[in-house]
Order: sequence, then structure tokens, then C-alpha cells
Amino acid sequence: MTAPIIWVCEECGSDNVSDMAIVKWDITAQDWRVFGHDCGDFCEDCNDNTGLIERPLTLKEIAQIAIKKQEATQ
Repeated sequence: MTAPIIWVCEECGSDNVSDMAIVKWDITAQDWRVFGHDCGDFCEDCNDNTGLIERPLTLKEIAQIAIKKQEATQ
């Protein structure tokens, strides 16, 4: 199993980020297939196009995700 990660702004460390992707509808899987990213990285907190980096989730973040998933199934 790979360690869970989060993408963050390389400037300020915020996880309030987005990226543009090239996708195509897969009729068999009935889902979008991502073909690539067009380097449209954007940080909402910096309000600027900036690079994104991945970092491992902390134990606290993993616990928060587990709680949110549990609440969603109730």
C-alpha cells in the first residue's frame, strides 16, 4: 500500500489548490480518464499560478479523513 499524500502549494504550503487536466470520457468504465495535466497549477491562498508539490499526510489528517468517510456513510 502506498502512503496517502496531499498536494500543496510550493510557495505557502496551502492545500487550497487546483490543477487543470486533460480528460476523456471512457464509455466502458463510465468515468473520466485523466490523460495529463496542462500545468495549470493554482493556489487560492496565494491567488497565483504556482507549482504544486506532494507531501505525505500526517496521522491527524488521515484520522480526519477516516472520520469524514464514516460520517458520510451514516
